[in-house]
Amino acid sequence: MPPLIAGLLACALGIAPIHEADLDTFADAPEAAAAPYDEAQARADLEVVLAKVGREYLGARARLEAHPEVSAPLLLERLEAVPAPGPAARNRLLAVLGAFRRPEDAAIIARQIRAMAVAGADAAVIENWRAVLRELGPSALEAISSLVADKDLEEPLRANLLADLVVVYPIDRIDELLALVGLGEPTIRRELAHALARRARAEAGELATMATAIDARMVRADLDRHNFAALAQLRARISPADDPAVHDVLAGLIARGELPFIVRAAAILALGDRPQPSGDQVFVSLVEDHLRPGAREQQESELLGWLALTALDPQRAAAPIARLDLLRAESPRVAAAAYGKSQAPTAPDARLTWVATSQQHAWPEVRVAALDRLQGPCDRALERRLTDIADLSRRQGDEEVTVARAALAALGRCGGDAARAQLTKILNKHKLDQDRRSEAGRQLVKHHGAIGADEVAAALDREADYAVSLRLIRALRLRPTAATPRVYTALCEAAATPELASEVRSSLEALFTGAQRRCP
Repeated sequence: MPPLIAGLLACALGIAPIHEADLDTFADAPEAAAAPYDEAQARADLEVVLAKVGREYLGARARLEAHPEVSAPLLLERLEAVPAPGPAARNRLLAVLGAFRRPEDAAIIARQIRAMAVAGADAAVIENWRAVLRELGPSALEAISSLVADKDLEEPLRANLLADLVVVYPIDRIDELLALVGLGEPTIRRELAHALARRARAEAGELATMATAIDARMVRADLDRHNFAALAQLRARISPADDPAVHDVLAGLIARGELPFIVRAAAILALGDRPQPSGDQVFVSLVEDHLRPGAREQQESELLGWLALTALDPQRAAAPIARLDLLRAESPRVAAAAYGKSQAPTAPDARLTWVATSQQHAWPEVRVAALDRLQGPCDRALERRLTDIADLSRRQGDEEVTVARAALAALGRCGGDAARAQLTKILNKHKLDQDRRSEAGRQLVKHHGAIGADEVAAALDREADYAVSLRLIRALRLRPTAATPRVYTALCEAAATPELASEVRSSLEALFTGAQRRCP
């Protein structure tokens, strides 16, 4: 018996680990070889295994395992006796039976796993028995399958058993498992895909066999659409990134307009996760076909085009975005994706136009996507416009907090003293909500070093709102440059407030060393 399994089983029984050398010593002992091993001796050894520990247990167990032809029938007889053995005795009997690795015992081991799972046994103990069953190989298929299908077992255990099933399944019958990909409960569905991918990547020969089986299955017309979609994703997942065959398979699925939406969408997602060959026009064609005026008003068309747009390289996305005027699309997902793939202009007037146009969109996620593309340095006009958006007390202030925070983040990226001054004003404007003020503090710490941190420390000294104080204390630990004397003093003063003490300790530990990790 493998030493690792012997040790695991011994731990499960609550006895000392069993080492192969120990078993060999007892098996080769002179008294064991003096006479033929018969049924009487096996029954006596069974009693020792059930009642003893230490050297007596090890010796009896070694003799039983050395003579399975005699001891196995007696073990089965004892396991099936009436009255049945108790849990402890049953575990000991099964430990010996499992060591035989007999295919005909798979069903018994499966029943033991089920009984332990239903009784709430520790997962580590059940894992020991899963390992025993898994080592039986293909002969355990039926037993493992019955456990996977058992709805009385919890989903995580069934998912683990499904992974065991994938390990022992004959590769020449892998199509039987591929037929189940994408179907069933979410946990089971995910684990099947993970397990198949692990097996395919473990050996080149099996990867080729599985890839061929997937390709053959995907040309069938009778597939469930969920199975079809999941197979497309699995095909991409198991293959090398530079495999042109995968690109051709997925591109072919995408081009088949008669396929269900979910299949084409899954193929787009799978192909989008792979490097795009130079000059590849699959996604460009999808964007232009599905996001053109008239087509993008249909939901499925819009979603396919949007998925293709999110998968496009930004350089290739520029042309279709401009041709179709996608920055002005009414659909929030399309317009946001278009801004996300676009480069904000650098010329001052053009950047102001970019901001003005984007902030007219009705959906906040589009406004956020446009602001996220702005980079510094900024001129005064742009800094003032960003401040207007973030400051709700101004006429142009945006009511959406997410947009205001994006504007403050853009203002932080502007850098420079003027932007810092605007952030400080927002931080200290007590009429504004805590989200805007604390975000201004974050940006000061993140982009303006020790000077910005000192501005936050000064605000912390004056702050009466505990919620804002907590956020500022957390913000200070974003950058090591915030470890200034001014920050140390402000944190220690805040520590006197019980509601803030815990956060102050965390920030002191993150920023300072030695004695400064504690307040005087």
